[in-house]
Amino acid sequence: MSTASLLAHAAKTGDLDTLRQLVERSDNDVQFYDPDAFNTTPFQHACHNGHPRVAQYLLQLYKQHDMDVTGLDVCQRKCPNPELVKFVQGKQTIDDSVARDTIANLSVWDAAKGGHVTRLRDLVQLRKMAPCQNPPVHLADADNHTALYYACLGNHVEGFAVLVPAFKAAMDDAEYAVEMEVCRKVATTPTAIGLLDGSLMMRDLFAPPAGSKSTKKNAK
Repeated sequence: MSTASLLAHAAKTGDLDTLRQLVERSDNDVQFYDPDAFNTTPFQHACHNGHPRVAQYLLQLYKQHDMDVTGLDVCQRKCPNPELVKFVQGKQTIDDSVARDTIANLSVWDAAKGGHVTRLRDLVQLRKMAPCQNPPVHLADADNHTALYYACLGNHVEGFAVLVPAFKAAMDDAEYAVEMEVCRKVATTPTAIGLLDGSLMMRDLFAPPAGSKSTKKNAK
């Protein structure tokens, strides 16, 4: 992966340690404000995926370099974290957003219900990295519903895309078939139904827009 792609990935996933290491590398040919192939900056990725701590760190860098943050209108529309939205709207400071962030503590079921993709991704990754310390994400809650069920019920297709590989890996074929049948009964949007019946592939959801390209911007 290119440095720009690595920066984008760290910002998307809320990996502040990796992001900081990439930014501080002396041989870096890409700056913290540079957009990736989707023409999206690390700060915008942090907002779009609801990571107040990453946004806070990047804002400090913008301030140190006497730069303005661009694209806040897009951040406001796409941000899934209500506390971070309040910062973008000018209703509170970024420090307040970090202090009041509660999404990082959601269970897999509540994250799926609310369409909190970043939290779902974090839970899946934590399970992979430390299976003894983190519960499986495919288990049912007290109401006998799984996170995948809740993602389909809410037509949260990105959450569905995050959870499916983990469910496939944890279930045998018969169990997975039953799970998918249950999900098909509750999904209602064409996109969600298409993913469930196989007429739409998950990669179709995340393909870069036609003609998109990275354009380098210079600091002031």
